Amino acid sequence: TQSTWGEFIKKMSQQQDNPLRGFDQPYVVPKPIYHPINPHPTRSDIHASMKVTDYGVILGLTAASGLFGFISGAPVRKHMAIMGAAVGSLAGYFIAFERSSKRLRGFLPNGRLRMRADSDE
Repeated sequence: TQSTWGEFIKKMSQQQDNPLRGFDQPYVVPKPIYHPINPHPTRSDIHASMKVTDYGVILGLTAASGLFGFISGAPVRKHMAIMGAAVGSLAGYFIAFERSSKRLRGFLPNGRLRMRADSDE
């Protein structure tokens, strides 16, 4: 008889010497350490709660990677500097977005944001 993929995984996960053991366990969402301001923030909420340090991360990574592209791109320095700055700004934006989202959801300290949210209510 032909079994489904789910049955196969369940059967394999019950064997003691199988590396897939425990694979069928549900995903556990960690609990926030700090008081969550918004457990399900939208993109506009995340952008509105970005701090000066988040913009500093974006600018710092843009400048550092642009400089790295200029230094390492010997034959085509200008183009490598532009490409490095573009990649750095994207990486900086992703890091800042993640940090702001974690602050809103309570996984990073959110003292000033919490005070601002309490005063709005």
